Amino acid sequence: MTELTAAYPPIGYWAVVINEMKNQGIIDEKMAEIDTELTLQGTWDDAPLFAAGKSVVGHFSTLEAARMATEKEMDLVVVGKVATMFMGMMVRAGSDLDPENSGGIQQTLDRVVGENRTVGIGSWAGGDIPVHQIIADNYGYDFSEDGDFKVVSADYTALPRLLADGKVDMVSASVMHGGARYMMTDPPEVKGLYWPVPQMQELGYGVPPLINLIVRRDFLDERSEFVESYLSAWKQGLSEYFRNAVAISTKNEENISLLGAQEKAAAKYAVEWGVLLKEGVTETTQSNVYPEAGLDEAYIEKDKQFMRTVADAGLVDDDWENRLDYEIL
Repeated sequence: MTELTAAYPPIGYWAVVINEMKNQGIIDEKMAEIDTELTLQGTWDDAPLFAAGKSVVGHFSTLEAARMATEKEMDLVVVGKVATMFMGMMVRAGSDLDPENSGGIQQTLDRVVGENRTVGIGSWAGGDIPVHQIIADNYGYDFSEDGDFKVVSADYTALPRLLADGKVDMVSASVMHGGARYMMTDPPEVKGLYWPVPQMQELGYGVPPLINLIVRRDFLDERSEFVESYLSAWKQGLSEYFRNAVAISTKNEENISLLGAQEKAAAKYAVEWGVLLKEGVTETTQSNVYPEAGLDEAYIEKDKQFMRTVADAGLVDDDWENRLDYEIL
């Protein structure tokens, strides 16, 4: 029996789906068919583990994959899609940074930079950073480690609380990363300055990715049966999840915590806001999670258009298309 490991970010809608795939035996059943034992490891070091060859599937965006492929001279293949980017910049509702009070996104960013306000992020290696860099650049600012913003880092799920408590002035967070508790109050304690999908679409970039399924070209060539089986598990897992997303996400304390929530009501809100797009709750324009894990020609073309626009902006090497491929399985 072959033993393999695949690492993934430990908190997120995808983590709930993976947990359910484990509990329902979907992973074990698919792997048994190809005489393979797969260990799924939730860790924030998922991308470095993949780059080091210690994880056979990468669960990160095509943008991150393109950067990794060109920087490390790796040949990578996108074989699936799981989630769009949904981490936006959030501010305290009613504060002088609230776009309703400042006058808009530009005015808020002007004030954050001009007054050296504190911005909280989870990590400079996070999948949210490239999108914030693109958006900041369009407003005339450099969002990088040596850029225009005063940035501190903290645990992703702690950032909305730090914002609500006034410890930081703006954070990269989401309804899922602990934000629901503070967004669902009446009136809300925190709110989005912008959300990535509508903001990136408005700027002409299309839908930014967050979680794709990425493999090395040589691994796909050698172990195509594993890649196909793993993708099949994801297809089944997402289908099961969308049948009853709220019930699955709130069925136990583990799944609730995997959404960065502290209680059932917050997890339910995170799903209604980000997955089901419930009217009167959501502020985004596309579900954070794809109901179908497989790729199709339409998705590939749209993602390539996004990547080319990003490359034109100088945020990924122009050679990315020679290192990153897409394959429909």
